[in-house]
Amino acid sequence: MSFALTDKEKLRVALASLLGVHMDPIGASDLAVVVFWSTAHFVQLLAAAYMLAHTRYRPIGSQQPGVMLLVTLASCVWFVGDITANELVHPVTPLLRDCVFTAVWLRSALGQTAVLALLSHRALCLFVKYGLRRHVPAAMTLASSALLLATTLTPAVIISVLPRTRTVEYVAGLEICNFDRRFKAAAVGLGWLALAGALAGALLVCVRVRCAHAEGTRLLAGALLLGAANAMHTGVFYGRAEYAASRGWRAAVVCVDQAAAVGAWWLLMGRALVGCAWRRQQLLAEWTQESQAHHATKRSVIVTTIQ
Repeated sequence: MSFALTDKEKLRVALASLLGVHMDPIGASDLAVVVFWSTAHFVQLLAAAYMLAHTRYRPIGSQQPGVMLLVTLASCVWFVGDITANELVHPVTPLLRDCVFTAVWLRSALGQTAVLALLSHRALCLFVKYGLRRHVPAAMTLASSALLLATTLTPAVIISVLPRTRTVEYVAGLEICNFDRRFKAAAVGLGWLALAGALAGALLVCVRVRCAHAEGTRLLAGALLLGAANAMHTGVFYGRAEYAASRGWRAAVVCVDQAAAVGAWWLLMGRALVGCAWRRQQLLAEWTQESQAHHATKRSVIVTTIQ
C-alpha cells in the first residue's frame, strides 16, 4: 500500500485531469489520517479487552459489555470501509476494488448501520430495565438481535445481487467508486433511517424513563454525535459529488465519521473503564450510591401514585 507519488499515481491524476476532474494524489496527509485513526481504534480494542476482563465490576457489567464489544468491532469495520470507499488508500486486492463490498458492506451495513442498530438495542434494554422495571429476558435479546441483523444485512444482500451499473461500480483507471444517482439517494435514506431508530430510542429513554447513572443522557449524546457525522457526510455527498478527489474533503469526512464512532463509544464506556482502572473503589461507592438514590426515588414515585 503506497502513499508515495509513483508513476502510476501520476498517471491516475493525469487521467482524471483529462476527464475534467482535479484529483489530489494519495499522499502523506492520507497516511496521517489512517495512522491516527488506526491508533485510536487500537486503543479502543484494548479498552474493550479490558472491559471484558472486568465484567464482574458492577459499573462495567451494567453497561452491556457484549453489546459494547460489538459496537467496537463495528466501528473498526466502519473505519476500514471509510478509508477504502473514500479513497484514502489504494485498493490492493480485487475484493477492495469491489465498491459494493467496501461502500455497502464494510462502511454501511457492517459499520455505520450496525453501530446505530446496536445503540437502538441498548436503548430498548434501558427502557425495559428502567421503564418497565424488569430484567431483559433472553428471548427479547434474541428477537431484537435477529431483527437488527435482518435490518442491517437485508439491504446489503439485495444490493449485492443487483447489476453494478444500477448501484455502484469501480472505475479502474481512476480507482474511484461511481454511484448511480438513485442508488445514492437510497443509500443516504437507509443511513438516516438507521439513525432515526437510534435517536428515537435514545430520546424515548432520556425523556420518558428515569435512568440511573445518566445512561439515557449519555446514549442520547452518542446518538447526536453520530447524527452530526451523518449530516456532514450527506451534505458533502450531495454538495461535492467528487469530494473523494480532494485530500481535504476526504480526510474531513473520514475524521468526522470516526470521531463520532469512537467518541460515542467512549461517552458510554469511558466513566466505567477509567474509574475501574484508576479509582476503582471510589467509583464503585459513587455508583452504588447513585443506584440506591435512583431506587429510592422510584419507590417514592410509586407510593405517591398509589396515594
